[in-house]
Parts: sequence; structure tokens; C-alpha cells
Amino acid sequence: MDDENLSLGKCCICEQENKSVRNLITLHRKSLDEKGGWGCFTCGLPARGAVAALCDNCLDKTMGDKAVEIKFACLGYPGENRRIEIEKLTEDFDHDMTKHPEENRMNFISQHQSVFCQNCQDEVWLVDGQCTTCFETVCPHCGCTDSEPCVDGCSWMPSGLCSACEDQLEAEFVE
Repeated sequence: MDDENLSLGKCCICEQENKSVRNLITLHRKSLDEKGGWGCFTCGLPARGAVAALCDNCLDKTMGDKAVEIKFACLGYPGENRRIEIEKLTEDFDHDMTKHPEENRMNFISQHQSVFCQNCQDEVWLVDGQCTTCFETVCPHCGCTDSEPCVDGCSWMPSGLCSACEDQLEAEFVE
């Protein structure tokens, strides 16, 4: 099918059907149909994620302070023009971020850097996530250690960060 005859069916917000319905949005819900969804090779998700087809005008309306909510999801391939109310998709569907290299914050933090070690109470160098002075594992972001964890408590994450910092960076990353 050539681009001129490509149709994604009705917009999942305004329900208009025209050539500006050319945007597909991945949703974090599992589709009720076994075909036409999104998946991920990196974390092994099967192509079962729901998608929404939007016109250019409605795509713009999904951004900003007064974002318009998507009303429908595509059921099957978008061009089949079958839609289902978004509320009927009740099962979450999302990436396993531990399998994505961009989630591993250690990729963005130098393995050989200085940090204020909460255990030594001094600026120290880290080599492979350990303080070169006291040899404790140190969070390269906040400097907490097993002996001196974060005030509200924390644990070690696969990324090499403590859970408090990973949660904080995750929130900043999403915003």
C-alpha cells in the first residue's frame, strides 16, 4: 500500500477520519487483540501493547498543561478501524527497564569520580562503585553507604545507585 492510500482509521480522540490521522501513540496498557500492538526486542515484550491513532490536531492537544485524554485504543491493526474504549484496557503493559541500557544510570556516571562518602565524611574517589578510602560500596550520586544509608533508608539497585537516588533520577528522567 502506498502512502497516499495509507489509512489508520478514525482518530482515537476526535473520531474524525482523514489524512491527518497519521500518528501512532504507544499506550501502557495491554491490547485485547493479539495483533497490531507494540512490543520491545530489548526487554522481550511481545507485540501486545495497545496503540492509539491520532490526527495531527489531537496529537498537539495531548501535550501541555491542559492535555486532552485519549478516549479509544486501536483494536488490532489501526487501519482495520476497530476501536475500543480506553477504560476497557485494564492490564498494564510496559517495558522491563532493568533490561534497557539507558536505565542503567552507571552508564552516565563516571566509574572514576569523586563523591562525598557518607561513611568517611570526606570527598573520595570511587573505583567500581567502591570508596578508595574505606572500601565500602558508595552511591555515586549521594554518597550513601551500607554503614551510612540515606535518612529515609535505601537499598542497592542493579544500576549501582541507591534506591532513593534511582527513584529521584527516574522522576527527573520522566518529567
